[in-house]
Amino acid sequence: MVEIMQINCDYCDKPAEETTGAVIYPKLPKLAHLKLYACFACGAYVGTHKNSGHPLGRLANKELRIAKMQAHKSFDILWSDNHMTRDEAYKYLAKSMGIKKQNCHIGMFNENQCQQAINIAKAKLKQIKETP
Repeated sequence: MVEIMQINCDYCDKPAEETTGAVIYPKLPKLAHLKLYACFACGAYVGTHKNSGHPLGRLANKELRIAKMQAHKSFDILWSDNHMTRDEAYKYLAKSMGIKKQNCHIGMFNENQCQQAINIAKAKLKQIKETP
C-alpha cells in the first residue's frame, strides 16, 4: 500500500495533493499512470518513486524543473559515459558542493544548487578530457 504524504509547497506553503500524470500531462497519454504531488495553487509538482510513492525531490515550478533537467543532463554524463561510477560521481559532487553525500540529490536542489552542479560537472568533464 502506498501512503499519502502531507507535503506543503515550497513556494506558497499550501498543501500539495496526490495526482496523476493524466492531470499534469494531459497531452501525453503514456504518462497518465504516473503518480505525482502537485500544488494546484501555484502549479509546482514533483513525481514519485514507483514503489514507495515518496516524492522524487521537492515540488518544483517550471524554472526549477528546467534547472533540474539541465543539472541531470550535465552531471549524469560523468557516470553514464563511464568516466566514474555513479556513486563516485555523487561523492565528488557532494564534496565539491560542501554537502553530505546523503543530501546530494538533484531532485532536492534549488536553482542555485542546480547551477552549481552544472558548473562542477562541466569542470570535471573538461578535466577528464584534458587528462592524457
